[in-house]
Amino acid sequence: MRAQAAGSHRAPRPRIRLLWLGVVAGAVAAVALFGCRSPGALPQPEPGQVEAGTEYLPLRVGNTWTYTSRRGDLVIRVVDVRAAQGTTEVTVEEIAGNQARTQRTYRQDGMGLFLIRSVESGEVQDYSAEPQPVLLIPPQPGQRWVWRGQIGYRRTHFTAEVGQPETVSTPAGTFAAALPIQVRVMDWVMRNKALVHRQWLAPGIGPVRLDYQVEGGEIIRYELVAYSLQ
Repeated sequence: MRAQAAGSHRAPRPRIRLLWLGVVAGAVAAVALFGCRSPGALPQPEPGQVEAGTEYLPLRVGNTWTYTSRRGDLVIRVVDVRAAQGTTEVTVEEIAGNQARTQRTYRQDGMGLFLIRSVESGEVQDYSAEPQPVLLIPPQPGQRWVWRGQIGYRRTHFTAEVGQPETVSTPAGTFAAALPIQVRVMDWVMRNKALVHRQWLAPGIGPVRLDYQVEGGEIIRYELVAYSLQ
């Protein structure tokens, strides 16, 4: 186990809504993927023993990441990994501030990692008919993909792009070759302002920094303070 703890003092935990992997919950129509490779044959996984994605997302049962910001903490835990019809399904539990626990399930296949289901405050949302692309496999600088969909009455689309590797320093340590992914989300309610989500994925660790911003506004930054990898 590898971990570093933050100081004992924690800021109050406000009620905020976050999505650790991906940014749009409830979209129902993907229209394009760019820069991805064709699906390949995947070995049948053993439950609880499979890494979904690449070394940039070591999603094994029991893996835990803790992030902090001036608005509160975010704790992420992998609670289930299983084989499902030739692919791998990974369920992740999120605890943000004083919110109730949220569970999200992702599907890994030869193309990447996709959000397919969420359970929040007892409400189940199933996206399996048109999964949301979260990460292409393998992630490479210059990759770009686009998603368009419907969230209730709101038409939404986002553009995701992988940048060049960077060195990122956090309370949990300094991580070399962290791969930045930026997602710009637009819908008609937000008019001309995009929601910008950036995350930095460190090899063998996973996301080490998360930024959320309404374009032109305050950046809400979550930094890794502790992690435990099985």
